[in-house]
Amino acid sequence: MSGVPAATAPRPPLRLSAISVLLAGLAAFAPRVALAEGAAAEASDEPAEPAAVRDAEQTREGRPGATLSPDVRVSSGTPGLDEITETNVAATLADFPFAGGRVTLLGSPTFLSAGSVPGDADNQASFGTATFGGTRPPPPRQHAEGFGFNAAYERDWVRADIGSTPLGFPLQSVLGGVELSPELADALQLRLRAERRVVNDSVLSYAGTRDTANNTLWGGVTSTGGSAQVELSLGRANFYAGGGWASLMGTRVAANATTEFSAGGSYPVWSNGTGVAELGLDLVYFGYRKNLRFFTLGQGGYFSPQSYFAALVPVSYTAHTGDLTWSVKAAIGYQVYHENASPVFPDDPALQSLLVVRRGGPTGLISNAAKNAAGITDSALASLEWRLSPTWSLGGRVGYQHAGDWTEVAGSLYARYSLGAEEGHRAKGTGLATRR
Repeated sequence: MSGVPAATAPRPPLRLSAISVLLAGLAAFAPRVALAEGAAAEASDEPAEPAAVRDAEQTREGRPGATLSPDVRVSSGTPGLDEITETNVAATLADFPFAGGRVTLLGSPTFLSAGSVPGDADNQASFGTATFGGTRPPPPRQHAEGFGFNAAYERDWVRADIGSTPLGFPLQSVLGGVELSPELADALQLRLRAERRVVNDSVLSYAGTRDTANNTLWGGVTSTGGSAQVELSLGRANFYAGGGWASLMGTRVAANATTEFSAGGSYPVWSNGTGVAELGLDLVYFGYRKNLRFFTLGQGGYFSPQSYFAALVPVSYTAHTGDLTWSVKAAIGYQVYHENASPVFPDDPALQSLLVVRRGGPTGLISNAAKNAAGITDSALASLEWRLSPTWSLGGRVGYQHAGDWTEVAGSLYARYSLGAEEGHRAKGTGLATRR
């Protein structure tokens, strides 16, 4: 299978409010790779942050209002299998104070497409139960459409949300999470998360699909687990370290589990009063119990190596000029991972035994081979926000991620209307980078 992702660490933080979701932009929709960036916390002796950067954070996290944001994500791979294009338009349906905090209701029409599986025998045998050969209907064109809902609550260091995968997808799941981020001391913060999220690596893992050969619906994988992270500011430097565990389940997909650890830090290497440049280092490890990245019945269609390690060097520059706030981020690193061999039908011993008896059918495939890989991984992200007035802002993001023969490009635009001048808080540090 082509398009094995870098999955360099982190899944983006919990989608907890309309502003944080929509302005998370590219990072919020990167299913496999996201940089565990250094913390943004500041010590008392650090030079003052540019006002526009601070204002952007306040608008993002503290002010009620409404946001409309179309987003597109395109990930390379084999059509009908691991290739995916996701388009959605996230919108704030309601935003109001409640119980000392703020409630945000979101709606998002979502469209997924992966095209059709190529007609050659090997690719056709990679889907569902087609490996048995014979006269069978071809795999269906891979697509899904639906409308997702999410309700979020935020107060001080408590955040929570509940929602679902888009209604209209072949399979739906209830999603949600809770994050607690108390400050243990002036320069020390603890971040705890418990969450259930969808795995959106492919149409199979995200929405589910149907094997037309036997009319079986499978997929729709969710990850349920928790994580803990400690974030520390020492002078102008920021550090984080943490770990997490999750169980992965789907309809007629073999059960799986993952463990992950990450650590790193960042330091502002240059500042001129209107902009700040930061340099960091991120170390990431994770591993899954089973390799389920394939697309036959019982597989999950998501990157799940048994061991993965990456070392990344991110650099970023954020600046403000007049009514414009913009940033450029890039990272380069080295990754090493191993995948165990994986049965063609990992969740159905009877089908797997039948395949063995038939010596793999026309293709002779009984088990997907183990794999070892290593190489360079890199990414880039640019964002821009234009404040039209104290209440109106326009902006957008575009990003690129690459590892091996896998590439993903994503972009978003947004229009935001903000009410009031309530000053929002900035959480010190970065959340534990965990995959969705």
